[in-house]
Amino acid sequence: MDEPLSNLDAQFRIRGRAEIRRIQRELRVTTIYVTHDQEEAVALGDRIAIMNEGRLVSSGTPEDLFRRPATTFVAGFLGRPPMNLISGTVAANRDGGFAIRLQVADGPKVVFWGSAV
Repeated sequence: MDEPLSNLDAQFRIRGRAEIRRIQRELRVTTIYVTHDQEEAVALGDRIAIMNEGRLVSSGTPEDLFRRPATTFVAGFLGRPPMNLISGTVAANRDGGFAIRLQVADGPKVVFWGSAV
């Protein structure tokens, strides 16, 4: 299906999603559903494939994509509002630990120290 609900108002879209999901479960059919609406994808999909510029960049369950986005594109694309992204670096220490340095906008770097154990 290629964006079958795209021209409906919000109320009909929600009802349409529920009806499509009911039919899928009742008939036990696999459906490829194309949408640019991430809420629709999460509501209907057992598995979601995310494409960027014609390339598959990630796929998985909605929960997997939210918890472990494969790229910054996926992290910024999913959710309303989108996930916050902060630039930073991870560096190993001589003692086996590590330091995470985050650059906060218009502010100092924030440093977290950790242990590999």
